[in-house]
Amino acid sequence: MFHVTPTTDSAVSLIKSQCQLNSKQALVIRALFDRILHPILINTSKDQFLLYLGGVGGVGKTYLMKAFLFGLSIVEKQEGVLLTASTGAAAANIGGSTYHSALALYGNQPVRPATKLRLAHKRIFIVDEVSMVS
Repeated sequence: MFHVTPTTDSAVSLIKSQCQLNSKQALVIRALFDRILHPILINTSKDQFLLYLGGVGGVGKTYLMKAFLFGLSIVEKQEGVLLTASTGAAAANIGGSTYHSALALYGNQPVRPATKLRLAHKRIFIVDEVSMVS
């Protein structure tokens, strides 16, 4: 969609033009896109950008995630996302898969090389309905 490298401001503006975001949601989207459009080299786990969106049902967690995914499609970065949820119904709601299926977690079996290869290009791991994960 962009013919030049997008800026954080332009990406956030486009997202806001399609998704009604309150000021806190816009702040989260801005922080995410700052990190996506200006990545840093991750040498240790301390360099990771971890974000937890919590709250009671109906506060807009999934809506914000869908706005984020829309933004990723604008900047053509959606292929780097592993979109998962804890249950099949929750996964279907977001167009993802269960984290067990996506990560090929089957009991105590080691992760297969084919799974590692399939996941190697993923840069963003999303788990919706994380409260249902034990």
